[in-house]
Amino acid sequence: MELDFFCADALIAPAQEKDFDVVFCSLFLHHLNNADAAQLLKVMNKRARCLVLLTDLIRSRLGYGMAWAGTRLLSRSWVVHTDGPLSVRAAFEIEEVRALTQRAGIQNVKLQRCWPERYLLSWEGN
Repeated sequence: MELDFFCADALIAPAQEKDFDVVFCSLFLHHLNNADAAQLLKVMNKRARCLVLLTDLIRSRLGYGMAWAGTRLLSRSWVVHTDGPLSVRAAFEIEEVRALTQRAGIQNVKLQRCWPERYLLSWEGN
């Protein structure tokens, strides 16, 4: 199996479309505003020949509580204590994610909740 690595701006549409079989994004979407999040989904859709997978946090009270408690149980770092709950606050709710895919013009999206307060968004390339 051959793997290629490269640097690119994830928000800029590719010159060549459908150049990868699978495009995967993990725990990045919550760092973006609505417009950039929709743009990222468009770019991922343009890049994938077969499958797009995206997983991220769900903004919820339960997720916030778990992040707050979990970061304090598992780490002594004030950075971790601060970043975990802030990431959950910055995350999208499930319906917001669904709206972003519609805004990006992506069809046939599968969106499923995963433990602990995360989601998996997937769709087959066009």
